[in-house]
Amino acid sequence: MKKVAFLDRDGTLIRNAHYLSRPEQIEILSGVREGLQLLKQYHFMLIILTNQSGIGRGYFSETDLKIIHTELLGLFAQSSILFDAIYYCPHHPDEECECRKPRKGMLLTALQEQSIDLSVDFAVLIGDSDADMGLARNARIAAIAVPPEKPLLVTPDYQAQDFLDAATEAVRLSGRSD
Repeated sequence: MKKVAFLDRDGTLIRNAHYLSRPEQIEILSGVREGLQLLKQYHFMLIILTNQSGIGRGYFSETDLKIIHTELLGLFAQSSILFDAIYYCPHHPDEECECRKPRKGMLLTALQEQSIDLSVDFAVLIGDSDADMGLARNARIAAIAVPPEKPLLVTPDYQAQDFLDAATEAVRLSGRSD
């Protein structure tokens, strides 16, 4: 059985900078490194799912986003934290694509490309928005919320105090089996 943590990026792993478009804007949130290390200790795959409508809005390019993600992965690698994949939706919300959270497109792509079977594997989504919690509901996986910027309308399975608390709950939910 695989264990997978689907992770939102902005507001969950890093400070939510309005349409983050430059690597120097990256600020890893408190407790995130420790939480990711805990998840890795319990053999979780780490997969980022992030809506990036700034591309569709013309605020930055996919090349800019790849530079940001390279920097982000490098910052985490300094703490020996390696991610399995990053998936992003580049579309403007008005496009009503299938990959924009809370729709399941990104997650379904991740399941296929990473050989994850939700009927046998354990999966959890950790995020900070209704789109994140909605995706978890749509995919029928556990939803753990880190403190959101605004109140959530979609109720998570667990409201964490911070990312480390969220990771601890994910480990607990997974049964801690290796």
